[in-house]
Amino acid sequence: MYRFYQAGTVSGKSADAMRIHSAFVQPHGLLRQLTRQDYQRLFGPEYASTCPYSDAELSRQFRDFGEVDLNAVVTFLSDGVAVGQASLNLLHNSFSRRGWLYPPADLYKGNGRVKHEHHRVHVGPFLAVAIHSYQSKSDHAQSDDTDLQPGGNNHFEIHLFRNTRMIGGKEVEVIHLDQLAGFDRSRLYIEQVKEEVVGEFFRYLTGQLSEQELRSPLHDHAIPVRMLAAVYESHANAQRGDHPVIMKPMGG
Repeated sequence: MYRFYQAGTVSGKSADAMRIHSAFVQPHGLLRQLTRQDYQRLFGPEYASTCPYSDAELSRQFRDFGEVDLNAVVTFLSDGVAVGQASLNLLHNSFSRRGWLYPPADLYKGNGRVKHEHHRVHVGPFLAVAIHSYQSKSDHAQSDDTDLQPGGNNHFEIHLFRNTRMIGGKEVEVIHLDQLAGFDRSRLYIEQVKEEVVGEFFRYLTGQLSEQELRSPLHDHAIPVRMLAAVYESHANAQRGDHPVIMKPMGG
């Protein structure tokens, strides 16, 4: 969120503060969405042997657990005046391919997890950027050219809509991620991205890259960390019955 905001700022028009409000769905809320009775209807009698606890007991045990789903609204302020807004939705309880009772040996890969990611950025009346990445399979061991389409392991499209009277260019443009970087289509793009992130960090530590060459220098992480802290402060305040809106500085 911060990198999108930062890319659209110009000198003299940057925000100096953030106002943040968040809301969580926690495990005891999840237990009300899908009850023990629901699971027994979905999986049949075998479910009883996999989970001996009642919903009330699970709710008691999970009482102090953290978030399952998160929604946050960020307002960017300049001298107390709102100049921009952003919303963040992070869902763990979202579309999945998981449909079995007993976990496999690997709880991470091949365990039903699929990635659905969407970003939409509006730059006033001039430009709209919509990013779509939707998987349909949880087995990501092998990928090929067919995985570039919606539902594929490496589906990642950037849709650009331009006010051509004002800024020129194409009215509508669709860019696939592999047009911007030389990815190996037989592997997950996200794994290759993570490898590059770690590689850049170690190249900096070993003196192969200067600070100016870093695409994401550590000192630039302060504002996202403040955002994250404010998200949790907002939730904690709401749990105590205090004011849930949190203010954080952008600079300093």
